[in-house]
Amino acid sequence: MAIKIIGKSVLGDLGFCQSPAKMGNNYTEQLNKIRSKLPEGKKLIMTSMCGSKEVEATGGEYLPRVRMYDPSLDDMFSPEKIYQYCGDDMDSIRPGADFIVWNDSWKEIAVATFSREAPILYFKSTNGGLALGVIMRKALMRYGEYLFDTIKESIGGDITCCLVTCNEYWFKDGGSIPFNIEKLCQKYDMQFYKMYNSESHSDCYHRGEKGNHVVMITVNWYSY
Repeated sequence: MAIKIIGKSVLGDLGFCQSPAKMGNNYTEQLNKIRSKLPEGKKLIMTSMCGSKEVEATGGEYLPRVRMYDPSLDDMFSPEKIYQYCGDDMDSIRPGADFIVWNDSWKEIAVATFSREAPILYFKSTNGGLALGVIMRKALMRYGEYLFDTIKESIGGDITCCLVTCNEYWFKDGGSIPFNIEKLCQKYDMQFYKMYNSESHSDCYHRGEKGNHVVMITVNWYSY
């Protein structure tokens, strides 16, 4: 299994997201930069960011959407389709996924998500179950137990939760993100593994910057 961060060295100052207001006509160019890092023969599927209207309406405490990948639902995970519906201001009524669940038998896909400061979480089970996604801090504080319970039920087996990137600020209203993720791992009997502080990793975007880095997961079947 390969975990790849695609950040400043590839995406420049702009980074990547699904907001037309930020990406404009640069979306395809940035997406092609991401695809250039795909192993040969892989198809890219992506999570879809929670819509700004939903974030505003819930004060950031939205319910994270966990969705299982299936080839019959390709449009739901297609980067181009996601952006098209965002551009048409119809993303709030279109099925989306904050976390994608799949199995390592799906060797032809590469799964990606993106963030700046919010935690990117990767779950891996001993039975081949996988999950990848991102959740904003307030939603994590409100619905972290729901997220972990849903992931545990979805992929089963003995699970390792990898906190790939996030900031490590200590917030007065609940502590740091790694602190809270580790507590959830303990409650749901998952191994916890912390990788990168997004504020110190050279290829990640930091607080105050406008870009988002991408995290991509691939099954090691094709070579880079």
